[in-house]
Amino acid sequence: MADTASPFADMFAGELDDDWYAHHYNHLDPRLGKTLHASMALMRERHPVAHSDQLGGFFVVSKYEDVLNVAQDWATFSSAQGVTIPGFADSTPAIPEMVDPPDHTTYKRIINPWFRPVTVR
Repeated sequence: MADTASPFADMFAGELDDDWYAHHYNHLDPRLGKTLHASMALMRERHPVAHSDQLGGFFVVSKYEDVLNVAQDWATFSSAQGVTIPGFADSTPAIPEMVDPPDHTTYKRIINPWFRPVTVR
């Protein structure tokens, strides 16, 4: 399915077509490595929020503003079920990434002093 009107036309010459990006995106697919930057540009332009049926199903959010909104809206987009795709079988959460407030806030207060610029230097 070549799209010659698009700056992404060359990307569709291979096996990764627009449907793959929209519905079957898999960040672990080795074919993606050849066109990673262009692939992400395509995702931002055509599929800024996509749902993939791969690896148990997951959403791909590719625009900066959308990623920021997702990261800041823990009530809607919880990290408590994990942040990796595919997920890990280990039930121990990576703290603070995989916990939501108020636990996240408590852990961040404990570790923040160790990441101040004066401490890191």
